Amino acid sequence: MTIIGATTASLLCSVEPLAAAGVAVVWLGIYFGRWTGWGLFFILLTIVLLTLSTKGKDSQSELSVKESS
Repeated sequence: MTIIGATTASLLCSVEPLAAAGVAVVWLGIYFGRWTGWGLFFILLTIVLLTLSTKGKDSQSELSVKESS
């Protein structure tokens, strides 16, 4: 956990359902309907929003460390 951090680990875990859906479509030939597509879209949107929100926090913490030195 200390190598990649808790936030990065949780973001990678949220990509796992998308990878499983991709394997189901490509390998198993499963067809997803409209609602499943919306669900995949919202998962991707959540990942993007979480990534953007953590980037702002990381840069703020770096600034506070530099100012205190």
